[in-house]
Amino acid sequence: MGYTDVAVRFGDPLLALEDLSHLASFVTGLLYLGLAAYPFVTGRVRIEPPSPWARGAAAVALLLVGVVWHTLMDGLETGYLTTSALFTHLVTPLVVLVDWLFVGRNQHRVRWWFPLSWTLPLLAYLVFMIAAGVESYSDFLDPASDGFVVTLSGFIAAVIVAGYGLLGAARLTRPVRGAAADRLGA
Repeated sequence: MGYTDVAVRFGDPLLALEDLSHLASFVTGLLYLGLAAYPFVTGRVRIEPPSPWARGAAAVALLLVGVVWHTLMDGLETGYLTTSALFTHLVTPLVVLVDWLFVGRNQHRVRWWFPLSWTLPLLAYLVFMIAAGVESYSDFLDPASDGFVVTLSGFIAAVIVAGYGLLGAARLTRPVRGAAADRLGA
């Protein structure tokens, strides 16, 4: 919904994907459509894919989007002036986090290296951002500034810490999810 709002306002669906907020929400929407279709594609043999990698990567990316918008981009001061701001910076990150913590059933399969690899889509976006000249984040993420390497290192570290936080939370909530799944006969 947030992506659609931006695409309509910009008049160009591809231009709306320039910002990480909208791109992450759009990709997450596609991911969750795929997750919803997964049981039907597999003949209802499996409820979820065997690996939680994509859901974890989406959760980490959207946590980054939400935290950065609310802190570094003054989102708390400006508020949710548009539908896209509300959905891309608050609703979607919270829904994905709740899904990771309480809904998904395959998080116990997270490998120790997943949080490290969850940085790769974000680093790919950074390369795109620099190459395409996206200026949305130039206030705090400008390759020409003296503090770029320090800021980038901080972002990478934060994403890795958030990833390991998700891994730890998945391991802590596994007994709760497992007991609920047993009661439901899943």
